Amino acid sequence: MDPYDLIEPVDISSKLNINFESQKWQERKEAFDALQQLLLQSPRLADSPNYREVIEHLTKAMANDANIIVAASATKCVMFFAKGLRSKFTPYVSMVVPVIFTKFKEKKQLLRDALVECIDGIATYTSFDHLSKLVLETLSSKQNPSQKSQTNLFIYRVFRILPANDIPKGLLKDLVAILSKHGSDADPEVRDSSFAALGAIMKCIGEKALGCFISPELAKDTSKMAKVTEYQDKAMSEAAVITQNQARATDLSGTSSSNRQSESGTQQNACKNEVDLWDLMEPADISSKLNINFESQKWQERKEALDALQQLLLQSPRLAESPNYREVIGRLTKTIANDANIIVAASATKCVMFFAKGLRSKFTPYVSMVVPVIFTKFKEKKQLLRDALVECIDGIATYTSFDHLSKLVLETLSSKQNPSQKSQTNLFIYRVFRILPANDIPKGLLKDLVAILSKHGSDADPEVRDSSFAALGAIMKCIGEKALGCFISPELAKDTSKMAKVTEYQDKAMSEAAVITQNQARATDLSGTSSSNRQRSRIPRLIRVEPKK
Repeated sequence: MDPYDLIEPVDISSKLNINFESQKWQERKEAFDALQQLLLQSPRLADSPNYREVIEHLTKAMANDANIIVAASATKCVMFFAKGLRSKFTPYVSMVVPVIFTKFKEKKQLLRDALVECIDGIATYTSFDHLSKLVLETLSSKQNPSQKSQTNLFIYRVFRILPANDIPKGLLKDLVAILSKHGSDADPEVRDSSFAALGAIMKCIGEKALGCFISPELAKDTSKMAKVTEYQDKAMSEAAVITQNQARATDLSGTSSSNRQSESGTQQNACKNEVDLWDLMEPADISSKLNINFESQKWQERKEALDALQQLLLQSPRLAESPNYREVIGRLTKTIANDANIIVAASATKCVMFFAKGLRSKFTPYVSMVVPVIFTKFKEKKQLLRDALVECIDGIATYTSFDHLSKLVLETLSSKQNPSQKSQTNLFIYRVFRILPANDIPKGLLKDLVAILSKHGSDADPEVRDSSFAALGAIMKCIGEKALGCFISPELAKDTSKMAKVTEYQDKAMSEAAVITQNQARATDLSGTSSSNRQRSRIPRLIRVEPKK
């Protein structure tokens, strides 16, 4: 437990009749020292409206007092107010913090140390959420080299111990862009401090995630990126020491480091915190750029138009929702269904997949329009189109939810299909159930699904039979042999050779699922990307598996 929670809040407002306005700096200093002693004796403050006037006086002293010693004393008092009030200091953040960032222009060590301690205390005892906008405003304003480097170093100290999930939304794009620019500043301290800040951010979100925001010029500069990586290592080792010190303090005082970390945002494994890169991105509205003509008589021109759309979607990995997408996705779906040119149809299919990837759950309204066309087009055996269709249907299942596809899967399997459609639909079921948690199986699905797959197990086409065994094996892996036995047809259950194939595919599904999980864990360590967030449908990115011949 945090000792702060055990302390009785003290209202010191009646004792704040202190004169900070003396003409003599020594008397102003003595007044601030008296206030500092009062704050030290009251480690937990009761909230009071009377504090505003005092904190305003302190802020003015920080900003305007010509005497460095007095300004430093006022700064320390502000820090103790933040420490005593904690979250209740939040209303004063917007008043105090801009002054601190402005005063970083001063190079006197006495004042600078007090400013650093104060801004770090405010970030610790309130929340970085309340500072992030002020940080961006500061970095976007005109700053001297000292201000730039000190602001960069503050970002380093924050991100060094900030859990990735606590990064304020929409911050990283603008922040990393400014830090990338600082990496080419004429001042060596500004450059080095920007590499430090970027290194701490890399420690927090991972190299891959940082790469999505960093400027191309900086990303190509191997010597500068080596400095960023060096600071990433430094941030990791310092974070480990901070955590060890907190643990030692817990052992000595009984203080809960976990409670204290909830206040400060510190966490030993912040670099391994799960964060979905998609959540860090600003949604892009591309609806105004969608006046693309897919209707040319020449297939090359249709292909070029679709390639232009694909580039636009690749440059906008997170899409803002827009009603204008319906018309475009409708036209893409018609192209998939009807275009006689396989290359054009494949390009349209890839565009649909990128819409699903960019919209995620907001793609759900388009599922019933797109998915039946994909299942129908599985009749095509051309590898170029088939690969695109597989990637698209897997992407839709990954980024929306299998719940929204399950009814369409049953309708497809219950309709008249050629062998290619049957086997590809079966393989899709295999890829889904291979990594689907049993609790996430749509209600009422299994009875009809397993009945159809059992029937496919006696199909005249060997690919249909083998792919049905694959699908049943993945379902067995998901729900277990005994549960599958409740749904499987008696004829198939009695056929030992066929059931051996099902069990073989169960083993295959288990080993592939383990590899997928390992790859996701590795991706989390390297990039900070959250496998759990990416699996909003509880389906990791699906990997294509062909049936064994």
